[in-house]
Amino acid sequence: SQLWQAAQSWLNVPYKFGGLDRNGIDCSALSRILYRDAFGLDLPRMARDQMQGGRFVRQPWLKEGDLLFFRDDRGDFQDHVGVFLGDGKFIHASSSRGVIISDLFSAYYQERLISARRYLD
Repeated sequence: SQLWQAAQSWLNVPYKFGGLDRNGIDCSALSRILYRDAFGLDLPRMARDQMQGGRFVRQPWLKEGDLLFFRDDRGDFQDHVGVFLGDGKFIHASSSRGVIISDLFSAYYQERLISARRYLD
C-alpha cells in the first residue's frame, strides 16, 4: 500500500523533538508527513490536535492508517502518536530508537494506548 511504501522510507530516521525531516523527526511530524504522502491529507502539526480530529475507533476495528495515541509513563497525558499499519503493527518516531515499527499488542503499548482516531473513510 501507499502507506507501507511511505512508512518504509522513514525507517531508522533519528528522533528529534520538533524535527520535521530525515535529519530528525518527532512522532506528530511523522504522522503528518505519512498522511500527506500516502493519503494527500493535511493533519494538524501537534499530536494533541491530531487527537481532536477524525473519529474515535475501538481497537478491535482498527484499520490501516488509523492514528494511535499513547499516554506517557506517568499516565497523566497523551504525548505520543503512531500510525497503524495493520496486522498489529504501527510506525512511530520513538524518542529512544528513532522511526521504528512496533507491535501494538505488546504489554508496553497496550497499557499506554488511550485512543485511536480515524481520518480515512
